[in-house]
Amino acid sequence: GAAIVGSQLIREQDPPPNPSVTLPTSADMLGGYADATMILQHSVGPADAPVDPLSSAAPDASPAPVEIGRITLTGPFVISVACLGSGEIRVEVETASYGDPFPYTQALAPCDGTTAVSEYLAAPIDPESDGDLVSVIVDPGASWRVAVGEFPAELMTPPAFAPIELTEGWSLVANNEPVLLSG
Repeated sequence: GAAIVGSQLIREQDPPPNPSVTLPTSADMLGGYADATMILQHSVGPADAPVDPLSSAAPDASPAPVEIGRITLTGPFVISVACLGSGEIRVEVETASYGDPFPYTQALAPCDGTTAVSEYLAAPIDPESDGDLVSVIVDPGASWRVAVGEFPAELMTPPAFAPIELTEGWSLVANNEPVLLSG
């Protein structure tokens, strides 16, 4: 009985939001990507606080992916996400071009006001598709912002270099085609 009397039940609570942290606008989320054109933006809740989960239905919040739009791509793109509340936000881009739908890239951020960016620097998986599905997974009560910007298709064009000209005394060891890397 003494162990029960001397103990306390402690319920974990999220810390109160930092009043100096605000979510950026969709345009500001792509501010570091001047060559990206906004193709999708979506936001829920106020910029300076989470949604009150008791007085709001917290639209678009779900532990399962909720569709926020479709994008048709001609080149590489960037996803920028931010949220305030508990947990984290995950935004996925999914294609159904090869049978069953599968997410092929995502952006993930904690719901502490931090903006996270994910770049997809490859050619579209299926340029002939009707569009790729963009979905969000976020805890109820979070305020959040998502912005997707597409880079010019020319970004995928490999650079043209002049042929290697050997000077006297030098030998050509290899002449491989250029390889574009994506991260």
